[in-house]
Amino acid sequence: MTQYKIAPGGNLFTNWLSLPREDDIATFSLQCCIALNVFWWFMFFIVGKYHYIPKRWKSKMSPYDLIVMGHRIAAMYNGAVAFSIGLYWYIFDNDRSCSKRNTTLEIVVACNLGAHFIWDCITMKWHGFLDGGNLMHHVFGVIAYYTILYHQFNMNVMMLHLLPAESTNVSMHLREVLKRLGYRYTWLFYANEYFYCTVYMICRTFWIPSVYYYIFPCESSNPAVFIIYPLHCI
Repeated sequence: MTQYKIAPGGNLFTNWLSLPREDDIATFSLQCCIALNVFWWFMFFIVGKYHYIPKRWKSKMSPYDLIVMGHRIAAMYNGAVAFSIGLYWYIFDNDRSCSKRNTTLEIVVACNLGAHFIWDCITMKWHGFLDGGNLMHHVFGVIAYYTILYHQFNMNVMMLHLLPAESTNVSMHLREVLKRLGYRYTWLFYANEYFYCTVYMICRTFWIPSVYYYIFPCESSNPAVFIIYPLHCI
């Protein structure tokens, strides 16, 4: 199953240390990561704070609820976009070969997810609701994505988990939004709750762990992904 690309000079990329780096890709990756870190600072601290909320709902919420609401709305944008990109990748790309150089789309996705995790953590810490589980999940994600960007290969195996991982993102945040809008004991809330729990169990129990089938036998998988991916997906 393992496939290898041929390096210049006819050498096989047999491990992560043999993967060649290109300066142009490194420069683009750095520029992309800087831009998306600025973007997610803006999304969490500006859009999240000043996002429009109808007055009839806003008047029922405490200042803390408004902070959580803004944070959840900003995070939902990421979930919706990431899910759409994951679906696009599955339909139009879906290259699962080992030692594949990152495409432009894959670089942008890795930069975006890394930046989102960083500023999601900072925002939660700033507002006082960062817990150990979120911190561990986000730190592992940042290390894995940025390591892939540095080595410039094998983001395709991480793209495999993007669609199932983001399938419940919007519904996860919508749970908290609906609670704060006063819809806690409604059919809308329960429908979203059942959808979230069902899809979460399917994706986290079967679909996402199956991606390791492509990571484990690939000799050029870098240690961060090889070790951290299972932990990040818990």
